[in-house]
Amino acid sequence: MVKDEQKKSSCFTDISLWDSEAEQEVFRYLQKIINTERFQIFPHMPISEVFKEFRKYEAFKQTYMKYCDLVDCADQQGKHFELSHFDFTIYSQTEYLPVLIIEADGSRHKTDPSVIFFDKFKDYIAAQHEVPMVRLELHKGNMDIKEELVKKLKEKNLDDPYNYPVYCKRCGQKFLYRSNGGFYFCRSCINESTNKSLTLSNNEKNCPPLFVWDISQE
Repeated sequence: MVKDEQKKSSCFTDISLWDSEAEQEVFRYLQKIINTERFQIFPHMPISEVFKEFRKYEAFKQTYMKYCDLVDCADQQGKHFELSHFDFTIYSQTEYLPVLIIEADGSRHKTDPSVIFFDKFKDYIAAQHEVPMVRLELHKGNMDIKEELVKKLKEKNLDDPYNYPVYCKRCGQKFLYRSNGGFYFCRSCINESTNKSLTLSNNEKNCPPLFVWDISQE
């Protein structure tokens, strides 16, 4: 097990894995601030692996074609959408479902029409699944990557568990939140003992902090 962890760590420090040194630096900072006892950080995850319904090629293709029609970009329909990935996906360790997506945008994300198109497609996918996404504009010169990362995370209020997805362990759907009761509930699953919606208390055990410290104080 120790050797496996060392091998995994070595893999993530290999520069060949990353699109740039800046992207690798983002990963280092994420390792420092994400609560890795309850969440995991996966770089370069294919979209088809992040959202299980897209593991079926035809389902993914239909969503992509629908998006092309939506934005009137028929010329993009022949592109290899199935190869698209998210730069960093943060997963809950209990449900192994995504709670946060982070994109590290280099200079091509401002100049290359195809890259810009797929960025918007990824934004669309994340929004459809109600998973928060943060974009870091790494193409800006003299950027303090840590400062920019914390700034973007704070803008999403991600230090509040309510602002990242909490999933039903029974059906895998995102819980809805009832603020006047301070609890989550599933729109699909029933608690057999009460014959009411399955609920989850909003406490640290069920909804752990995403970060190892209060980023609002940064």
